[in-house]
Amino acid sequence: MPHSHHSSTHHRKIHTIRKLFSKRKLKKYAPVLVAVILFPAILLGIHFWEEHVGAEEEPATAETVILPEEEETSEELTFFDGKWYKPKTGLETTLLLGVDKNAEFVSGEGGQYEQADFLLLMVADSETGSYTPISINRDTMVDVMILTDNGAPIRSYTAQIALSHAYGSRPVLGCRNTVRSLSGLFHGINIDHFLSLSMDGVSVLNDAVGGVPVLVMDDFTGIDDTLVQGETVVLQGKHALTYIRARHGLADSTNLHRMERQQQYMASLQEQFSRRADADEDFIMDTVLSISDYLVSDCTVDQLSDIIEHLHNYESTGVRTIKGESGHGQFAEFYPDEQALRQLIMEVFYERVDL
Repeated sequence: MPHSHHSSTHHRKIHTIRKLFSKRKLKKYAPVLVAVILFPAILLGIHFWEEHVGAEEEPATAETVILPEEEETSEELTFFDGKWYKPKTGLETTLLLGVDKNAEFVSGEGGQYEQADFLLLMVADSETGSYTPISINRDTMVDVMILTDNGAPIRSYTAQIALSHAYGSRPVLGCRNTVRSLSGLFHGINIDHFLSLSMDGVSVLNDAVGGVPVLVMDDFTGIDDTLVQGETVVLQGKHALTYIRARHGLADSTNLHRMERQQQYMASLQEQFSRRADADEDFIMDTVLSISDYLVSDCTVDQLSDIIEHLHNYESTGVRTIKGESGHGQFAEFYPDEQALRQLIMEVFYERVDL
């Protein structure tokens, strides 16, 4: 019976995917579909930590007030850095996660081993026809909730945001817990949907394109001797996962450097994917089906379709990141610059108001 249930669930998922991705729509949205499927690399792909680093500014005060308007309506206004702002309308936010198992972490309260190693908040703006990807460092220290097996909150503590997913006893609960942590970091900003892909799914995708060639950036001696620094190798299976996951044991073990390596991997993977898709009209559909068991989302078919269409039709405003400082406690830690974070929130989620 367990096998029968799994088979039934799998076939329902295939039916849903086929309904969403007809061959005609697949052909039209092929480049965008690649981006959605490969979201762990989206946040790694555009020199996240080389841009948006401005001069230090003096901290500004901020407060939220409700000002009465005509006809007994009210509008929430926020005062920040000497200016008034109001929330933008027409925004839809989707949290994209890449989850990975970590045998070193054991939740004493239930939970699982899968941490959210990659996080990207996608903010679509229907008013401007644009979208803004915001990359989140997995080491960002936030308020993490510990949950029961049923998802009820027990207590919270300050930890890496990656652990929020691990405290969910099921993937869906882990995603929701990560949404909670990220919303708290962003001062209560609403997150509408989530979509996660396990790293095992990336391995399947890697092999589906026939392997991914890269010029090895680091010395992997003692970690994976097939990865020779300075040589071009075609990554396959577990070697691909080592290349995009490894940190410990490398000369530069920071998460920021790992992001650079993954950006390089992504560019090559996209090129291989496009080449295969051009040569075989069934390749995209077959690939989507091959990784369907590694995807978790709270989106309906229509909502997933909307996300794809937004990415296809909207213009990207460029990947945004949060400036901050890295440190080490028992594990790697990243502390956002509060001024920079508030500035980002105002720019992405609010608009100026002249009073």
